[in-house]
Amino acid sequence: MIVRALGIGLGGYVAWYFAKGYLRFDKKVSWEWVVRLFNFGKYVMGTNLATMIYKGTDRVMIAKFFGDVQVAIFDAAVKITNLAEAPTFSMATILFPQSARIERTDGLSTKVLYEKAVGAILTILIPAIVFVLFFAEWIILFIAGESYLSAANILRVTMFYGIFIPFAVQFGTVLDSTGRPKINFIFTALSVFLNLALNYLFITRLGTIGAAYGTLLAYFLGFIAMQVYLYRTFGVVAFRAFLYMTTFYVLIANTLQNWLKRNKKF
Repeated sequence: MIVRALGIGLGGYVAWYFAKGYLRFDKKVSWEWVVRLFNFGKYVMGTNLATMIYKGTDRVMIAKFFGDVQVAIFDAAVKITNLAEAPTFSMATILFPQSARIERTDGLSTKVLYEKAVGAILTILIPAIVFVLFFAEWIILFIAGESYLSAANILRVTMFYGIFIPFAVQFGTVLDSTGRPKINFIFTALSVFLNLALNYLFITRLGTIGAAYGTLLAYFLGFIAMQVYLYRTFGVVAFRAFLYMTTFYVLIANTLQNWLKRNKKF
């Protein structure tokens, strides 16, 4: 907790240092903006709370049915899976201002921005998912120890979250940045209830690993609903993200090849 607090404090200072040149203080309060920010913020806060509930549903239900030991085993897999969110949220911080700017000038470009952002994240995540599928036991053994080896198969399931998380996170980023936080909140809140029902259904039938299957199915069904909305609103086609992913692989390969040529020693 102390380390986390220090990290947040240091991050806050860095953010202030780079933003201080853009800060302007005025004694006069613009109540119009207060109301606008409140109306925006209440949905964003609701979305964040719903997301926290969504992510904690599986472990709460496992604890209720099977106790803390099974929660620890399941959590060992989830903590590794959560590493997949690092590039996703990093990309979200880049996508938000760009999406807001484009929406004011050319709303049609939002779809290209979304597809490319997801494609860039998948470029990193897909190899990581494949690696984990083959070496899940070794990863659990290294990270958590031999007593948690039963989490290896759970990890193989939870790693597939990584395919859908980028689509979901960037969906929320695009909706918030284009003035649709209420829609984002509704989708997230409905996903919570869906995840709760599916977790109960699968846990009671399959045990601890059922939480992984239930959450994965919730992600998949949420993915379909979100993509339908994005297609109707912005013309987004989810498959194009995978096409951009292959483009990024070619770009990386060409960059690496050019670097090797420049640094080749005769």
